[in-house]
Amino acid sequence: MMYVVALHLTGEASSYEPLNAALQKIGDWSNRLPNAWLIQSNRSARELRDALKAHIGANDRIFVAQISRNWAATNMGPGFSEWIGRRNFEAAGTSPALPAVLTPLSFSSPQVVNLGGKKAKPSTKPPRG
Repeated sequence: MMYVVALHLTGEASSYEPLNAALQKIGDWSNRLPNAWLIQSNRSARELRDALKAHIGANDRIFVAQISRNWAATNMGPGFSEWIGRRNFEAAGTSPALPAVLTPLSFSSPQVVNLGGKKAKPSTKPPRG
């Protein structure tokens, strides 16, 4: 699975060397944006967060989220497209050919649809997967 790990760090850069080492040990990674890492791992977002939070200060922040193949980027530097193209975005043991399954949670709130200048109203149709 692929994750984005976003960091808000308030201390001196040198104090985060253990955090950087921990991030690099998780799995294949790319750090082409300040304070944001792309990491491939079979662990959950919660497990990643828990492994990293021991290396941050009380005023620092960590956000970990799984990402899908639906991404876009520009000016990420040489080799980035090839690197990310080789990553596994699927959960261990799943097939990318399987369709997404809508759960009851998917329908928990109505979508607002813009009707081309008319007043928007909630949609009764389920979201497209």
